[in-house]
Amino acid sequence: MIPSEDCEDGVLMGVKTDLKEVDMARVGVCDPYLVNAARRELDYLLSFDPDRLLVEFRRQSGLDSKGLKNYGGWERGYDAAANPDGTDLPDRFTGHFVGHYLTAISQALASTFVGGPARRGLLERQRALVLGLRQAQEAYARLDHENAGFLPAFKVDALPGGKEGLIVPFYNLHKVEQGLIDVCRLSTDRALAAQALEAAGDFALFVVNWHHAHPDVDMLAIEYGGMNDALYQLYAITGDPVHLQAAHLFDETALFRRLAAGEDCLPGLHANATIPKVIGALRRYLVLGGRETGGELHDLYFKAAENFWSMVVDHHTYLNGDNSQAEHFHEPDALWRDATGNGTADGGYNDNSTSETCNAHNMLKLTRLLLQCTGEARYSEYYEHTFINAVLASQNSRTGMTTYFQPMEAGYPRVFGTPTGEFWCCQGSGIENFTKLNDSVYFTGTRGIYVNLFLDSTLEGAAPGLRLRQEADLLGRGEVTFSLEGDTSDPAGPLPPGDRPEEGVDLRLRLPSWVRREGVRLCVNGRDIPLDLEDGWVRLTLAPGDRAVYKLPLRLRPLPAPDNATWVGFAYGPYVLAGILAPTNPETNYAYGGILVRVGRRDDTASHRAAFRPSGDQDLNGWLDALDRNLVRTGRSAGESETVGGARGRSGVWPPTVPVFRLQNVEGPAADVPLVPYFALDDVVYALYFDLSSASSAPGVPSAAGRDAKAGAGGGREAGPAARPRVIDTVTPDQGNNIERGKALKASPDSRSLVEDGRAFRDAGPAGWFSYELSVGPHGGPVTLAVLVPDGVLENPGFEVRLGSSGQGTLPPGRLALSGFRILRREAEGLVWIGRDLPAAMVGTLAPAGTIRVLFASTGGRVGPVYGVRIEA
Repeated sequence: MIPSEDCEDGVLMGVKTDLKEVDMARVGVCDPYLVNAARRELDYLLSFDPDRLLVEFRRQSGLDSKGLKNYGGWERGYDAAANPDGTDLPDRFTGHFVGHYLTAISQALASTFVGGPARRGLLERQRALVLGLRQAQEAYARLDHENAGFLPAFKVDALPGGKEGLIVPFYNLHKVEQGLIDVCRLSTDRALAAQALEAAGDFALFVVNWHHAHPDVDMLAIEYGGMNDALYQLYAITGDPVHLQAAHLFDETALFRRLAAGEDCLPGLHANATIPKVIGALRRYLVLGGRETGGELHDLYFKAAENFWSMVVDHHTYLNGDNSQAEHFHEPDALWRDATGNGTADGGYNDNSTSETCNAHNMLKLTRLLLQCTGEARYSEYYEHTFINAVLASQNSRTGMTTYFQPMEAGYPRVFGTPTGEFWCCQGSGIENFTKLNDSVYFTGTRGIYVNLFLDSTLEGAAPGLRLRQEADLLGRGEVTFSLEGDTSDPAGPLPPGDRPEEGVDLRLRLPSWVRREGVRLCVNGRDIPLDLEDGWVRLTLAPGDRAVYKLPLRLRPLPAPDNATWVGFAYGPYVLAGILAPTNPETNYAYGGILVRVGRRDDTASHRAAFRPSGDQDLNGWLDALDRNLVRTGRSAGESETVGGARGRSGVWPPTVPVFRLQNVEGPAADVPLVPYFALDDVVYALYFDLSSASSAPGVPSAAGRDAKAGAGGGREAGPAARPRVIDTVTPDQGNNIERGKALKASPDSRSLVEDGRAFRDAGPAGWFSYELSVGPHGGPVTLAVLVPDGVLENPGFEVRLGSSGQGTLPPGRLALSGFRILRREAEGLVWIGRDLPAAMVGTLAPAGTIRVLFASTGGRVGPVYGVRIEA
C-alpha cells in the first residue's frame, strides 16, 4: 500500500486551512518545567517491554506469548494465566493503552525532546510493537479467514458491545488503529511506516467486511472513540475508497445535524465519547474538501464542530478549561451544582469526578483543527488556557503519572495513576499529552508565523538561515521577547514563505483577553512601535538581529460559576490560581471509583478553609471589582513558594518566578490561605473555587454537597444557595461502561443503556431486571433511596425495586412497590426524582459492609427507564 498522489502532508487537498502545523522537529522547547515534564514521560515510556504489551494480541492469534503476563489493569485479558492479579474475565479495555503507547513513542521520536540512548530505545520499542501487531494480525487471519484484518486484542465476538468483561471494543481498537496511523505519519523509517500502513489498511477493510456480515448491528450504539477521525486520516494518506467507506460507518450524522442547528443536545451525553466524534466530523470536512458531494452535507460537518466547541466552552467548562462530571455533560451552566452536588463519600464518581483529563486532551485536538481552519484568536486563547490549567496540571512532576479527574470542589487533592496495574484512558491520553509539548507552539499561514503559545522555545528555519527565539517570562516581568538569529543547522530548509519579507519574518502575536490593555506595549530594538492589530492578532515584522519585547501585564480576574456567583475562582493572566489548604500524600489519599480509577478523598477540615467574606461593610461586588487591592502578590521567589502553606512545589522545577497571593480585607477561614498557580502544585489539598458571602452574613458559606443554586436567577453576586439533600453515592447509566461497571452492574440479557434526546438511561423488558451496588455511608442509615425517572411513572409502574446485600447473585427478596415512593423534586425535561426512606434497621441488616444492592425488576411491564440512582442522607 502506498500513499495517494493527492496527499500532501497527510491531508487530501480540498479545503484549504488558514494555518498549517509546524513539524515538531523544528520546535525546541527550552522551558525547564516542560523539559522536566517531557523527561518524566520519556523515562516512563522506556520502562515498557513490547513483548508484555503484545501478550493479549499473541494469545488471541495463536502465537507464543513467551510465558509473559500482560501489564494488568485495563489491559488485562480473559484469564488468570496472563493477568498479574490472577483474575478471570475481569472488567477491562484491552488494547487501548497499547495504541496510546504507539502514538506516544511516535510523537516523542518526532519531537526535539529525545536523543542518544533514549532515541535508540524508543526506536527499538516502536519497531517491535509495529511488527508484533502486524504478525498477530496476519496470524489471526490464518485462524479466522472471515475476519482477516482484525487486530486481535481480544476475541472478535466481543464486537460491537463487549463480552466476558471486555468493554467498548471499537473504542479500544480505535486507539490501536490511530497508533498505527501515527507511525505512518511521523516515522522516518519508511519501511516501518509501510508495515504500519498495511496493518491499518487491513483493519479498515475488516471493518467494512464485518459490517457487511452484520448489517443489522448499530455501529454507533456503543462508544467507539474517534474511529471516524482515524479512518479519515487513513483515507487521506491512501486515497483508498474502502477506507473512506469504513470511515463513513462511524459518522453520527443525526448528532451532527442537531449540533449544526445550534441545539445544545449535550446533557446526558458521555463527554469523552462525544468529543472524538466531533473531531471526526471536522476531519471529514478537512479531508474531503471539494470532493464532498452535496454542499449542505459538507458544510454541516464544519458547522457541527464549530457549534459544539462553543457550547462546550461557553456553557459546560470549568475555570481550568476542562469539562464534565462523572464523565458526562450535564445541564448547561450548571457547573457549581455538578461539582458540589453529588456527594463526598469515598469512592465512586461523586464531587471528586469533575474535569476528566481525556476531555481536555480531545478538546485541544478539536481546538487545534478549528484554529487551523479559521485562524481565529479565540481558539488560540482557549488552547493556551486549557494547556496550562488542565493538561500541565494533570501530571505529577516527580513521577510523571497523570490524573483521571481534577476536582473543582474545595478540599480534594489531585491523585495520579500508577506505572502499571491500572492503565486508565486518561493515563493513555497523558502519555500522548507529554510527548507532544511542542506540537502547537507555532503555526504558519499566508500572513506569517502565528505564535499560539507564549513559551520559551525556538523555531528552526523561520527564514533562510534564521532561527526564531522566544523567551517568555509572563509570571515574572510580564513580557515575551522575540529575536531572529543565525541557524546554520536548518537541515529541512526554511518554512514556506507566505508573504514574509525578503530577509525576515512576519509574526502574528495574539492580544490576550487576560492582559491590562492600557499596559500592553511592543518594543523593537528598544523603541516602542504602535500595535498593528487585526482580528485579535498583533502583526510584528522582524529582520535578522532584531529584538522585540512584547509587554503583557497580567490582570487579576474573578471567575465565578454561571449558576452561583458566590462560588468564585481567580486567575492571574492565563494562570488559574489555587488555594493551598493543606499538605497531603496523593499516593495514599485516594479511593477507587469506576474500574480501578483513583479518585481523591475529601479533607472535610481543609475544605472549609475555602470560604470568606469581605471585611467591614464591603459588599461582594465592590470587593471583586477592587480585586487588585484585595488579592495581593506577596511571594516573589521559587524558594518562597515551595514552602508556603506547608506544601512544596513540583520537584523544585518551577517557572523562573512563581507568585504567591494573599487575600486582603476579608474575614473567614480563607483569610490565611495562600494562592499560587494551579498547574505548579503537587501534594496538596487545594481550592480552585472559593465560597464568598456578603459582609452581613456568616464568614464564608462552606460548599455543602448537594446544594442548589439560586444565583443566576437573580443575576447578582449576593445570590446564595438553597439546601439540597446530601448525596452519599450515585450512579448514572453509561452504556455499561466504566461508571456502571464500577457500581457492580448486573442485568438480564434484555437490559439496555441508551441515549435518547441527550439523556442516558437504562431499561429492561417485561421479564427483565438490572441492579447496582451503592454505598449507604459509614454510619449505616437512615438514608433515602432516590431514583430519576420520567414524570408519570408512579401512576402506572411496570416494575418494582428490590433491596439486598452486596454480592448477591440472585434476585433479592426485599420488595419495594413504587406506590410507596414519593416525588422528591423535579428536574428539567420532564424527569422527577422519586424516593423512599430506608430506616437504619433495614440498612444495617442489608448492608453490614456499608453497601446495598438496589435491583429494578419487572412486574409485567417495562423496567424504567431509569436515568440515575442515588443514596441520599
